[in-house]
Amino acid sequence: MSLAWLLAVHASYPLSKDSLWERHAEEWTTELRRIAAQSTPFRITYEHVVATDSAVIALAEPTEPVNRIREMIRERLRLPSETRNEADLVHTTLFRYRGPLSDPEKFLAMLEDVGAEAAAEVDELVVSRELVYPSLEAEVLARLPLASQ
Repeated sequence: MSLAWLLAVHASYPLSKDSLWERHAEEWTTELRRIAAQSTPFRITYEHVVATDSAVIALAEPTEPVNRIREMIRERLRLPSETRNEADLVHTTLFRYRGPLSDPEKFLAMLEDVGAEAAAEVDELVVSRELVYPSLEAEVLARLPLASQ
């Protein structure tokens, strides 16, 4: 589950993303470590399965801890203006399509009544750098444990 982008995949920046990572990674990670230390572990409950044009995802309602961490990231990290963190949903990608669907209507109809009754415990923030979109290859830069309850 992604809480926020530091550098968005689909955004264009005046400098290369590698340069931006090199310039800001330490500052961003330090502040994220502080945010993690001020946040306690929490649970995400997935309720719906949804098909998009590129993937099938499980959706959960954002909980107060998710919203609070997102707000701290928006307020405290100096991110490039091209990075927009306006997400108001929580999702996990279950799988992506290899190519275009042969019968999208039939597939959507099959998923219409599918629910997702699953929960996940969140006890750390993971800072990762996506190397091959969409999440096919990523480099984990830091694992930041959330504060003990």
